[in-house]
Amino acid sequence: MTSSGSDDPPYASASPVGYHITQLRPFLQSPHRVEASTNPVRRQWATPEGANRLPVAFPPTPSAIESRNLMIYNKSRDTDRICPSCRRWYKVGESEQRYDSFAEFLHRKPPVTATMAAEQKQEQDLSGICSQGCMDTMMDDPSEAAGNSGKELQRSGSWVKRRTTIAEEAAAGVTIMWKDRSTG
Repeated sequence: MTSSGSDDPPYASASPVGYHITQLRPFLQSPHRVEASTNPVRRQWATPEGANRLPVAFPPTPSAIESRNLMIYNKSRDTDRICPSCRRWYKVGESEQRYDSFAEFLHRKPPVTATMAAEQKQEQDLSGICSQGCMDTMMDDPSEAAGNSGKELQRSGSWVKRRTTIAEEAAAGVTIMWKDRSTG
């Protein structure tokens, strides 16, 4: 059983697979968020100029603004991510894992990635999607499937690399790996 102890912050919730961010804005204002990368390519996402590239992809609705802020967080950090599907908070290369307390979660060791498929680790790095289950959930969304129509695809094992259009890339600079449904 996963603990939901007194040290849990109000914006995170424990589960058998880790900690999930339940309130993004308080998390982003908390001392627990990881600071933006020192890498200039990643750090640019955390600047007003970087964020201003996204209005085309994210209209000014509350859910879209939260998705935009989540994307900016994921793109501007070296390894810290929040899954856009389940909101699990993790580091790139980290598999789902149970923690007995928030303190244990904060002081966990860096992930061992030898057992994770390279494509899954790449997907975590690029989009923030944490697991195959979340990938399947994201693909089962009819609006996501419709949005992929006409995109350039490249195969990578059982995964498909979705290359954004020139307009999308200019707005967001995103490449996403999707599970290829045609291979089962």
